[in-house]
Amino acid sequence: MLLISFCVSLLLLLLVCADVGRTGGGFRAVLYCLGGIVVGFGCMMPTLLVHATVLGIVIGLIAPLAARRRPVIVTAVVVTLGVFGFVGYWAHLETKDAWNPVREQYPFESLQGRLADLNAGKGNPVSLPEGSDGKLGQTWSRLAEVESDVSGKQELRARSLEMAHSGFVKRFVNADGFGAGRMIGRASPYYAKHPDEPGPLLARDYTISLRPLDPKTDYPTPAGVHPTGVGPAAEEPILWSMHSHGLMEFVNPQGFGLIHGKDRVAGFRPHQFRRIPDAWQRAAEPWRLERLELVGLLKHQEPRAYVSENLPSMAAADQLPTRSLDLFERSALPALQRGEDVARERKGDQLRVLGSIRAGQVCLKCHDARRGDLLGAFSYVLRKEPSPR
Repeated sequence: MLLISFCVSLLLLLLVCADVGRTGGGFRAVLYCLGGIVVGFGCMMPTLLVHATVLGIVIGLIAPLAARRRPVIVTAVVVTLGVFGFVGYWAHLETKDAWNPVREQYPFESLQGRLADLNAGKGNPVSLPEGSDGKLGQTWSRLAEVESDVSGKQELRARSLEMAHSGFVKRFVNADGFGAGRMIGRASPYYAKHPDEPGPLLARDYTISLRPLDPKTDYPTPAGVHPTGVGPAAEEPILWSMHSHGLMEFVNPQGFGLIHGKDRVAGFRPHQFRRIPDAWQRAAEPWRLERLELVGLLKHQEPRAYVSENLPSMAAADQLPTRSLDLFERSALPALQRGEDVARERKGDQLRVLGSIRAGQVCLKCHDARRGDLLGAFSYVLRKEPSPR
């Protein structure tokens, strides 16, 4: 940003000097400075804004009174150098005092040890079948949407951490200048930091609001039966929306940090729920979350569910007990392996949902998998809240 501002400021100086040298009055030079103020303000270039303002005031005051043009031109050059020097010193302080703590707080580290058990596990990820039509086409499309969302939420912090670990020249050239970068989403020490880790979040008694589901009371999911042949088809997009928002909160794209490879990662934070997704609270039909557990498919010979009273977190997954999948989970998992996003079962006022966790592009930097592979699942137990009387 500073480099661009300097280039535009230099162009402004040349226009001002040319006008003063030609006419001596400086009227058009002041207009040029007004134009620089407008550009600096509109494009959020604080360096250009300061330069154009100071230069316009100085030229407006001395140009009509000067007997010769040369002193006016020299004064314009001195003002420009003064502004450049001040902003350069400011940028130096910013790059020195703001970026160094970020680099110290988030050094490069290796994730090889953390990933060793997972990538060398006894289970094998199941690949998502190829297909562009019907259910498979929808699943691939949804995966692309999740990838785009992850990329958009990850990018700014990753660029900020990249800047922190870059050399002085690159940080200086890309410096925000007076903190303006935060207003336009540029790399900044502000964005490199990650929020403090919350304590565990209990996985019960939260109310998840869904769009009204089908009034049909029961639809079991017996083994070998395709879920869409059992539950009402209109419910699937509603439950996918619920699951995808929970998945995004668990994955926490900003927590990926900067990834140059498994052995060179800065600012990574384990996947975990840090808050309840806002979208879970926005619709009409209330369901109480009784249990939400992570189903692991890679580490053990057989799929296992991590037992915890808290919402899923990889921060302490190694210390959690595991259990075998229950009847619903065993019946629903093959549907996810065939390409379904969610499988569900309704018995009375209880709703069971199994939602897929698939490998996106960014996952491949650390996980030994292919895009679309089924890495795990979320197992939900929801109960219908009674209608208020």
